[in-house]
Amino acid sequence: MSINKTIAESLGMEVPEEEEVDNSLVEVKPHEVPTPVDNPKLPDLASEDLRMLEGEKQLEKLIKMGMNTFTDLDDKRSDINPKFLSRHIETTAQVFGLTLDAVKHKTDLQLKKKKQKLTEAGFEGNLEKEGNTNNFFIGSREDLRKLIESGGMPDNKETPPMRDMQGVEETGSGK
Repeated sequence: MSINKTIAESLGMEVPEEEEVDNSLVEVKPHEVPTPVDNPKLPDLASEDLRMLEGEKQLEKLIKMGMNTFTDLDDKRSDINPKFLSRHIETTAQVFGLTLDAVKHKTDLQLKKKKQKLTEAGFEGNLEKEGNTNNFFIGSREDLRKLIESGGMPDNKETPPMRDMQGVEETGSGK
């Protein structure tokens, strides 16, 4: 119990010295830093990191310029001669498409960097798994208990008959 010392002193209470409590729940082991490989054919990691950062900055500039160009072209659409309006709209759409491609490329790069960091950290999960898994079971509690006791889903393709909330089998279900 934590008591403010000034309040305790004004009330004439003695405040016992509290021990410091370790609140960490998980023991964190220091990870091993890999030793660099002396290979003259490999590029320097520091210069590669700088190149990656410069590339990301340039990509961000391209995205900003593309969005600014798109908004400028879209704003000027009302001033364009109707004879050239369709070509102007086509050009505006191309600029917007190229900008979206740059955004997609940036997102892909960020995703690859995250996967690489997780791999380097020793994450054991399946990073390449596509799709989703749901854990929904539609059926009665008794059917679920039977499935659990039997060790899984039955091999037959027939589904058990549908029952309403009171356990009464519904007509026309099950086949």
